[in-house]
Amino acid sequence: MPSRPLFTPLCSRFNEVKVRELISYHADLIGRGNIDILEPIRSIDDIDAKASYIESSNVILALACTGGVSRLIIKLSEFNKPMIIISHPKQNSLASALHSAIILNKKDKIFTLHHNLSKDNVNELRKKIKVAEAISELINNKILLIVPSKNWLIQEHYDLGNLERKLNLELVLMELKEFYDLYERTKPHSGLLAKYINAAKFEVSDNDIKESSKVFSAIRSILEKTKAIAYGIRCFPFILKTGVTPCLAISHSIDLGIVGSCEADLGALVTMLLAKNITGQPVFMGNIEDLDGNDLVLAHCTISTKLADTYELVRHFETGESVSVRGSLKRGGEVTIIRLSNDFNKIYIDTGKIVKGEAWSDEFCRTQLEIRLSHDASILLEEPIASHLVLVKGKWNKEFEILSRYLKLIMI
Repeated sequence: MPSRPLFTPLCSRFNEVKVRELISYHADLIGRGNIDILEPIRSIDDIDAKASYIESSNVILALACTGGVSRLIIKLSEFNKPMIIISHPKQNSLASALHSAIILNKKDKIFTLHHNLSKDNVNELRKKIKVAEAISELINNKILLIVPSKNWLIQEHYDLGNLERKLNLELVLMELKEFYDLYERTKPHSGLLAKYINAAKFEVSDNDIKESSKVFSAIRSILEKTKAIAYGIRCFPFILKTGVTPCLAISHSIDLGIVGSCEADLGALVTMLLAKNITGQPVFMGNIEDLDGNDLVLAHCTISTKLADTYELVRHFETGESVSVRGSLKRGGEVTIIRLSNDFNKIYIDTGKIVKGEAWSDEFCRTQLEIRLSHDASILLEEPIASHLVLVKGKWNKEFEILSRYLKLIMI
């Protein structure tokens, strides 16, 4: 069975009636069908006795039934699960929750607080749980980067230590030379071929699709071997050597729920993973092509066909080689734009609507989107966060604001 949030009532003394009432009230509001529930915990020994249950959960919902439970909350944090500390207005509950929070902040733990749960704010708690589960899906996993060399990764100035501290993500590196060799030995991917061979295409041959499908076959084999959950590939050196683009591979893998980032952009990859886990939707990464007031233009040579309303296959923009995906989105659709910085200390979040969703220029990448943001886009010039931004359909700013609190990210 998949992991679930674990509702963990904590008390320093056992007042049978009051504690049971608190547990019942909170469990009913959260929804008993959505959580596993432990018996009240009063000591470190109780936690040790329930260690296997706690370890198998994905999120800890620690209800401070009484005061004097800080040591229990801190002990629960050692399981390194995202945690929500739930407090109420009586029995010194909030004081104990705040005391714990100060210490957990010093320990860089992933947690947030929720006080005085009620029908009016239970949806806010459910959002916190949803975001915590999205983070939990990443923790202790591997991601693959296919890059020219380890030195290239250093030159990009990603703060890998900070990424490990926040999410304990392990990087699996493969040098492009090794990937070239694997690609040459790999067969076309029948699933990708069947999907794209009859798509609308311009100047793209069936052989272009066949050769591009081998990129997905090669990447899929590495993911299976390494147990990595996502990947990024440094596209241009590969295209220049082989004349083949990874654009179809990235489009197809995102359709399948496997996040891939262009240009081996690790910051974009982590952002895309979190966005996909939070929203359950396919994601798009694009170059920032232009901005003016609240208007932002993003473009890239691939897009998930499950995200695009329509798509067609065309030549790659910069090289004129192989195949890329030109997708379109309907005008007026709501979107959320997000991006974590490469040091994983900051986050950009905004919402907007599609103003132009169909390609209008032959002077930048094939999928082209103009978005009217809720706020002035000039902040991206004043405080540059990245050259790529991530887009997902719908309005998700509240969830990403919650994410910023969990991961202690500064919102720009």
